[in-house]
Amino acid sequence: MQGQSVKRWLAVWSACLGALVWCLPLAAQPSAEQQAPASDAVQSEYRTTMQKAVAEFSVGHWTEARALFLRGHRLWPSARSFRSLGMTSFELRTYARAVLELQAALDDPRRPIPDDQRVQVAGLLQQANVFVGRYLVHTAPAAAPLLIDDAPATIDQHGVVLLDVGHHELLVRATGYQALSRSLQVQGREDETLELALQPLAAQPPPAAPAVARANQPQPTPIANTPSRRGTRTWTWIAAGAALALGAASTVLWLDSSAAFKHLRARCDVEVCVKGQADESSFADPQTAHHVTLALALGAGVGAVALFFLEPGTEHAPATRVSVGFGVLRMRGSF
Repeated sequence: MQGQSVKRWLAVWSACLGALVWCLPLAAQPSAEQQAPASDAVQSEYRTTMQKAVAEFSVGHWTEARALFLRGHRLWPSARSFRSLGMTSFELRTYARAVLELQAALDDPRRPIPDDQRVQVAGLLQQANVFVGRYLVHTAPAAAPLLIDDAPATIDQHGVVLLDVGHHELLVRATGYQALSRSLQVQGREDETLELALQPLAAQPPPAAPAVARANQPQPTPIANTPSRRGTRTWTWIAAGAALALGAASTVLWLDSSAAFKHLRARCDVEVCVKGQADESSFADPQTAHHVTLALALGAGVGAVALFFLEPGTEHAPATRVSVGFGVLRMRGSF
């Protein structure tokens, strides 16, 4: 009996020792949760943020819940935070993004989700795939970026582009190539390959060489101080108008003085007029004014003629040069 008891104890100790030896390599390696432990402060902020996100999710505020889940994911990323993000994406009907996040919740080794949650995530993933089309896109050149509806494409770990059901616009651009756009209507469950090859831009012709001036061809010499703008001869017309007005006034004054002189002469024929006693002011004053206005009219007319040559006209811009020398005044112009 004693021998059997000893053998029994030896068998038990051998089994324990074998289990200990088998577990030593596992104990020497840290678990996925222990590889990058978060600090107490980060974990506290993470739990507070996730509690708020769960509260928003429970009342159907999907956008607000996703924003809070994203904040918590950045604090402490793991399979559990990916599950929360995937669930909100599914509720928001962004199924392509939901597929990526739900798949990450199943594959991420950090703080893995329990078995019951894995079953739930797998079911959501299967439902989301119904509303997603998969396209393996080949672009030429290969480095050309692909935009879907003016945003970067959603691509899984295998390089496959995921698209939600509906209408989409694909755009590929590359330097030196013509941009290529294509419309795509996704029904769901597509698994296709797209070839998007860009065409090189046509070679631009070299710019034409500037014409070289002939050596013997005379070049026009610009005239200094020559206005190039088109004028309206404003001052010319003002001077001409003044000349006409003064001329008309001079004519009126001349007629007035002539009438006064005729009247005085008729009086002298009837009566005896002694020189110095007759009233000559009735025609002398208008006559003087006539002479003054006539002189002003002549001056305005001469000014109008001069301004006609000096001021640019409406049809062309004449080049005019005036030079003054000792006792000489020269004026050249074209009109």
